[in-house]
Formats: sequence, structure tokens, C-alpha cells
Amino acid sequence: MKLWSKTLIASAVCLILAGCDDSSKVDANLDKAKDNAQQIKEAASDKAEAIKDEADKHIDAIKKQAADEANNLSSQASSIKAEADKKAEAIAQQAQAQADAVKQDARQKSDQIVQEAGKIKDSAIVDANNLANDAANKTKEIKESIAPAKNRRRGGRLQPAVIALIIYRLPALSPHYLQLVGSLKIVWIQPVIRGSPRLIFLPGSRDPARCADTPA
Repeated sequence: MKLWSKTLIASAVCLILAGCDDSSKVDANLDKAKDNAQQIKEAASDKAEAIKDEADKHIDAIKKQAADEANNLSSQASSIKAEADKKAEAIAQQAQAQADAVKQDARQKSDQIVQEAGKIKDSAIVDANNLANDAANKTKEIKESIAPAKNRRRGGRLQPAVIALIIYRLPALSPHYLQLVGSLKIVWIQPVIRGSPRLIFLPGSRDPARCADTPA
């Protein structure tokens, strides 16, 4: 064989051998790449799982915090409601007490007015009775003062009959005396026992004999 043919054959063999070696390397690299890819996937999955776990922890913490805040708010709301109910009850009791006080005061004033009205009525009745008694006594005195049986002398003194002229046996009086009745101070009359009545004049009065010509 010629030299160049041998060289070609040797080159071909070398290429074949080199190609086999390169193929093994390629396969090894591919396997390594696959392993690396798998590791990357696993690492990514682990990372994702870790992130998810961390997120879950945060979510749980946030949920717990929200629940705690909700409970706190609920407690505060309950406390606020209880305080409001307490204040409302106190206001209602105060209003009831004031209303009862007003009713009691009105009842006392009403009773007082009724009592005062009763006293006024009783006083008016007493006053009316007193006036009636006084009037009856005055009437009795007047009747007794004008009764003929009272016209008697006691101890030589003249008993008064009336504070005005008693018209007794008026026809026995002369027209002249009747004319003088309006001007003379005739205040007493002697009791008539026998005959015509005789006029008696107090000191300071005018005598009919001297006033015969005096106009009435």
C-alpha cells in the first residue's frame, strides 16, 4: 500500500477512535447535564416548597394576628356595649327617680291645696255661723228693746225703749209733734201705762214747747 493510503487509514482509525472517545464524553456530559438539570429542578422544587412553607407561616401569623385583633375588637366592642348599657340604665334610673319626685311633689301640693280649701271652707262656715248668730243676737236685742214689756222704770230711772220714736198709739200725738219728729232729737219715750204716750228729750235736744215755731 502506498504511504498516503496508510496515512489515510491511520487517520481514519484515529478519527474513529477519537469519535468514540468524543461520543463517550458527550454522553457523559449529557448525563451530567441531566443530573444537573434534575438537581436544579429538585433545588427549585425545594426552594419553592421552602418559599411556600415560609409563606404559609406568614399567612398563619397574619391569620392569627387578624384573629387576635378581631378578638380584641370583639372584646372592646363587648366592653363598649356593656358600658353603654350601664350608662343607659343609670340615665333611665335617674329619669325615673326625677319623675317619681315630680309626682310626689305634685301629690303633696294637691293634698295641701285640698287641705287649705277645706280649711277655707270650714272657716267660711264658721264665719257664716258667727254672722248668723250675731244677726240673731242683734235681732233678739232689737226685738227685746222694742217689746212693751221692757218699758218699765227700775230704781226711779227711765228704761230706754228704742233709739227712735216708737209709733205707739200714734193717733194720740198731735200733728204739731209729728211735724217736729224730723227736726228734734226725740230718742226716748216714756212707757205708756195709762193715757197717751209722753215724749222725753235727752239733754241737748230741743223742747217742743220752745220749738213750736221752728220749721221741720
